[in-house]
Amino acid sequence: MVVPQSSGHSKGSKGIRGAPTALEDLGSQTSSAVAEEPPLAGTSWTAVEIAFHEDPTAQQLDSVSLDHPITLSFESERARGSTGCNRYFGGFRQLSPNSFSTSGHFGMTRKYCRAVDEQERNYMRFLRNKMFYYKMIGDELILMENEPGPEEELVEEDNISARFRALDEDVE
Repeated sequence: MVVPQSSGHSKGSKGIRGAPTALEDLGSQTSSAVAEEPPLAGTSWTAVEIAFHEDPTAQQLDSVSLDHPITLSFESERARGSTGCNRYFGGFRQLSPNSFSTSGHFGMTRKYCRAVDEQERNYMRFLRNKMFYYKMIGDELILMENEPGPEEELVEEDNISARFRALDEDVE
């Protein structure tokens, strides 16, 4: 196959022997970086159940207050949401197509909310400096502490750390 050669130096022209120019190389690097966006980026969730317990053998999920919902939104390398009272924000990193980690430091607004003080403390302890495996099933995000087996279609109940439902609107 013969590749036509262009002698011009216009934008998008080919270099020697049809090789892309530096400008085209830059463009291809930019488009590949966008294609690698984490699957969680751009999603927003509200908590349904979270395992607030510190004892990993206590396989109990605690319901989250509907009056003071916990929300979680993922952006490129950032996680943010509401504890049911205060807004929080911090880092997250996609580790694989089914796992991510959160940073140990989260910023937070400082409103006093007596009704959800314990929920807020427990949620931030749950979220900080953790590695989670996850599955998205329908409109549900399931967080797990242990990786599910490759053949598991359904998630085993004793491996679930939290359940979130998809939000239609952006989380503040």
